[in-house]
Amino acid sequence: MFYNLFIDCKKIWVCVVFILLIYSVPPAMAQSDVYSNELLQALDIELDTEDGPLGREQYKPNKYARNDPFDDSYDASGGENAYFKNKKVADYPILSQRSVNNMKRAIEKYTHIVQKGGWPRVKGTEILKYGDQSDTILALRERLIRTNDLSHVYRNSNVFDAFLRRAVQNFQIRHGIKPSGVVNKATRLALNVSATERLNQLKMNLLRIQKDVKKGVKSRYVLVNIPAAHVEAVERNKIQSTHRAVVGMVNRKTPVLNSKISMVNFNPYWHIPKSIVIKDLIPIVKKDPTYLKRLSIRIFDGTGRELQYEEVDWYGKNAPNYHYRQDPSRGNSLGAVKVHFNNRYAVFLHDTPSKILFSRFFRAYSSGCVRVQNIRQLIYFLLEKNQNWSRGRIDTFLRNGKRADVKLKSKVPIIMTYITAWANESGSVYFRYDLYGRDGIAQFVQRNNTNDHG
Repeated sequence: MFYNLFIDCKKIWVCVVFILLIYSVPPAMAQSDVYSNELLQALDIELDTEDGPLGREQYKPNKYARNDPFDDSYDASGGENAYFKNKKVADYPILSQRSVNNMKRAIEKYTHIVQKGGWPRVKGTEILKYGDQSDTILALRERLIRTNDLSHVYRNSNVFDAFLRRAVQNFQIRHGIKPSGVVNKATRLALNVSATERLNQLKMNLLRIQKDVKKGVKSRYVLVNIPAAHVEAVERNKIQSTHRAVVGMVNRKTPVLNSKISMVNFNPYWHIPKSIVIKDLIPIVKKDPTYLKRLSIRIFDGTGRELQYEEVDWYGKNAPNYHYRQDPSRGNSLGAVKVHFNNRYAVFLHDTPSKILFSRFFRAYSSGCVRVQNIRQLIYFLLEKNQNWSRGRIDTFLRNGKRADVKLKSKVPIIMTYITAWANESGSVYFRYDLYGRDGIAQFVQRNNTNDHG
């Protein structure tokens, strides 16, 4: 009997180990021809199943049953730091004097690092992970010690141990890379950006922050940091809510702008921009004639007359010139709510039915507009001055699918900025990928990476 029990237990442990091995294997990094830069290609991108901004996932309307359209799997308050709950990036806005002071201290720190000769390059191309043994690991340890990701007491070992894995995860968190604890291509490229380039990046971003602070940030505003794909609602210099966001792709950039939020649209129509009609909608419809009906997209001519699919020559030159409108529905690309502010780019903030994208560390998937995670909290903030719009009433409209356009009693400023580096009061320094090439870091990496492969 004991022998049979031993065999059964052994089988169970084999199954457990097998499952753990499967889930411990890091996902293969997908390549996208949209991104020409090597660092961008190397980021841990799990390409979504969407076919353009309309979305192949939306073919399954039951997936978006509006019992609770904001039942996100990843809470906005966690973000990247959910991996290290004892570490907090900041409880104050990035556009603040405290942030400026922290940046100045970070610049002093990185100036000292540069003066000491910077840090070593982690050469080679092999993936480094827990349990590996290599001389390259010595250089990796020294690299992480220079930026305080690893204590100097762990300097002398060529084995990839638990302490080093934790240090790699900390580095990945600070650089917006999925904290796998594995030195993959994206992590290696970020490691090998020189100390001088990081110092210059800090100086450049200090100027950006100071510029906005000197302009005089209002007491109540919404901030969108594009490279970080991050949204903050701020009042009296305190963060009221933070949100992950999905921002524009490299070839469909989210613009830098200042405006004022004037309206919230519950269960909005989506008037599809001509650029999306040309790049995404028409190619999809050519392959799948039922697409329009499934996604509740209607076609109108210049007189306002509704057209049927059969009336349009999808291969002719006039097809892009019609007006395409998606009705409010479970699969509407704007989700249950849109936040409007005047701007010449025709961009806005909005909900989305594809909430899975918020779980990714790289979140540049949109056509320029900004998708906001847990947007309900942001709507509470925006309509707080509208006395007839209680939280209960807001929740009702978010669930019932009814249309409502609500003007804000007091317009709320919105700042859409481009900050790729910042620091907190504990001395941790954070960097994000220079998504649109405004810092010059991407070009530097591309120019110098050939030295890693010798």
